[in-house]
Amino acid sequence: MLKNMLKQSFNRASRDSGKACLINYVWINKSPDSQFRHVECTVSFKHIDCAHDVARDHPDARIKIWVDYKFLDKRSVACLHEHHKRFAPPNVELCDLNIIPQYGRDPDLFGPNANKNIWARVDVARLIVLKHVLKKEPETYAIYADFDVQDPKLNKAKALMDKNGLALATTGAHINLAHMLVNFLPGILENGYFAFKKDPNGRRFLHTLLSRTFTCATRDSSGYTPFVTLASQWAAKHNTTPKQMAVNRVLFSMGHNIPHQQKYFDWKWN
Repeated sequence: MLKNMLKQSFNRASRDSGKACLINYVWINKSPDSQFRHVECTVSFKHIDCAHDVARDHPDARIKIWVDYKFLDKRSVACLHEHHKRFAPPNVELCDLNIIPQYGRDPDLFGPNANKNIWARVDVARLIVLKHVLKKEPETYAIYADFDVQDPKLNKAKALMDKNGLALATTGAHINLAHMLVNFLPGILENGYFAFKKDPNGRRFLHTLLSRTFTCATRDSSGYTPFVTLASQWAAKHNTTPKQMAVNRVLFSMGHNIPHQQKYFDWKWN
């Protein structure tokens, strides 16, 4: 009995704590909804469900799923809200990106007729979200994660944020042949996960990255190049390396697909 009690105590102590953490996800459609589509909602529920899984694993963290409602019609919005009502854990909140002033005032990049590269738009939006929540929300730690991040490794991320003001992430949560052929080794720095503390160092990195990523987005380019460039420059300035500022093996390697959810197909939701 004592052995079991000690084991349970150890498990509770070793579990990642979500206290003071706000985890953010971003979904932006490539184009506005078409009335001629064959599904009720154009937001992918297999992606939203991944955020729900993280929320269940970290009930003491808050989860915000940011969606650009400008791209959704009434059918999509109604179905999205029905899905949230049925399946979302209590610590998950749906948010409209357009309530963020910096996002809403840039129709050339984020408007329905902007016709910009979707990855360029998302790369800017995720940084705008982090800047916004660090200013407006009470949590000490703000994290952005791609939907396929299964384990945000909050304890490690918080330790890095306490040290550096920020935490980055590498691939390696899963290795596939394509990744090995292209990159040869796992552990590639990627911009599918950022974590920042309410700290001057972290905010300087974030604001610089946002400015550079926005410039690239106006040229229809993604934010990966400014990200890896700034990470290298920042690390050199602080006598470290980008990977020493990163949580290892958080992100899936290239070529990973979130499994299909048959129920949403059967219901004609997705």
